[in-house]
Parts: sequence; structure tokens; C-alpha cells
Amino acid sequence: MEHDADIVVYAYREFKDGEEKQAVDLSEVRQEIRELADKNEIARYCLLAELNLPNIHAMTVWGKLYRRAVVEKIDWDISNYRAFEDNFWTPQAFLAAKKAILISDVLIFYRRNVPYGAYGSEVLSSRLTGNSWNGQPIGYLELPNRMGKFYSELVKDRNIQVTDTEIQNIVYVNQIGRLDGLIHTNLLGEENNLDYI
Repeated sequence: MEHDADIVVYAYREFKDGEEKQAVDLSEVRQEIRELADKNEIARYCLLAELNLPNIHAMTVWGKLYRRAVVEKIDWDISNYRAFEDNFWTPQAFLAAKKAILISDVLIFYRRNVPYGAYGSEVLSSRLTGNSWNGQPIGYLELPNRMGKFYSELVKDRNIQVTDTEIQNIVYVNQIGRLDGLIHTNLLGEENNLDYI
């Protein structure tokens, strides 16, 4: 491997069932490559979504290649959520990596089953209100709390320069935005999160 990276991240092109995959326009190929070789830079990219290139998602499990040694360090029990498991799996992979490479070009097609930004979608509602961890139900408002604690522990264990305030800002803005959308479309089930509401 030219860059000897532990993780290679690349751009994607989204499509839905029934749509033909749109060919990649070679005139759009930028071949922009960014190398992240500092543990703080890698953590800030993954946890805080810094340095993102267009159509690259830091937190998703898909859209990346991983060195086997990195995957072997994942604690699968910590990541065993029915939904949003990427938020626990991917940071473990990135923080085990010594080097990550970001490639701006589209190298994968992604089939989206849930419409992008569809806060009012009943499919998204069932994912958010029916989540579980290792088979135990977990309330939606509990999820950002768990994510924040998990990220804080990860960065402290590895002596990474990311503050609790930065972590809370990214976790809560992301998750509370989804929650707000469900509340405004009356799709957040009243049975969900009774202890937290």
C-alpha cells in the first residue's frame, strides 16, 4: 500500500431502489487525498467531523477499508446496538488506527433505504424509538448520553485532545436534531423514553 494506512475512507454516490446507479463522471474526479497520521487529528476527524470531504461520512462503518489489525481491536459488545451502532464501532476503529487516508473520489455506491433527512419517516421513527443494546431496550434520549460518555472515555484513555464540551456539542446537536424532527411530526412514540422525557 502506497500510504500504509490502517483505514482508507472514500466518497460515495447514493441511490434508491428502482433508480439506476448514475455513472461516475470522470471529469469530476479530483483525486484529492488527505493523510491523517496524528492521533488527535484522527480523533477530531472521526468524533467531531472535522476535515470532511464532500460525500464522505466519518462515522459510518461502510465507505471504508480497514486493516484487519484495527478491526480485531473492536469491542463488539459495546457496539451491539440495533440502530446507530456505527457511532460506537467506528470511533474504536479510528482510535486504533495510526494512519487514515481520505480519498475525495467516488469509489462506492450506497443504496439508501430511508430517505435522506426524512425525520418524518415512519421507518426512521421505528429505528429511533425501537433501539436496543445487546437485546435490551434503550430509550432514544438515553442514546446521546451513552455516546457522550463513551467518546469521553475513549479520548481520556488515549490522551487525545478533544474536550468534553466539543464531544457534547457534536453528539447532542446531531441526536437532538433527529428527536426534534420526530416530535414535530408526532412520530416519537409516547411509550419511548418515559424516564427521560
